[in-house]
Amino acid sequence: MSNIAFKMMALVGIPIRNMFMPPNKMLAEIEIKPGSHVLDFGCGPGSFTTMIAEKVGPSGIIYALDINPLAVGMVERKARKKGLSNIRTIRSNCVTSLPDDCLDYAICFDVFHCLDNHQEVLNELHRVLKPRGTMYV
Repeated sequence: MSNIAFKMMALVGIPIRNMFMPPNKMLAEIEIKPGSHVLDFGCGPGSFTTMIAEKVGPSGIIYALDINPLAVGMVERKARKKGLSNIRTIRSNCVTSLPDDCLDYAICFDVFHCLDNHQEVLNELHRVLKPRGTMYV
């Protein structure tokens, strides 16, 4: 996605999506526990990332992955502004460089349809999720 397209999505597309699918309501449907390690795959500007960071608390970690450097920068700025030290950003289209079996949850909200490497992404998510880990799409 070009920088212009990302900016348009962040300014217009995501706010419209959030009206119909509010992130807080979507996250209320899933049980992310304090202390969990979570991957927000295709995090975009961080609509879910900061809320998850608050849910997992200081003993948890959220990894925010996106291919777009503007997205990663936005998440880093939001984390600093909110004082969230448990957010780690990853700039990638798939490879997380995380160890095997290290995540409790992986979320891939409103992004899977944009990918052209579905099997590669599924393989990577399977690799990094713990045996009883959960993926939400």
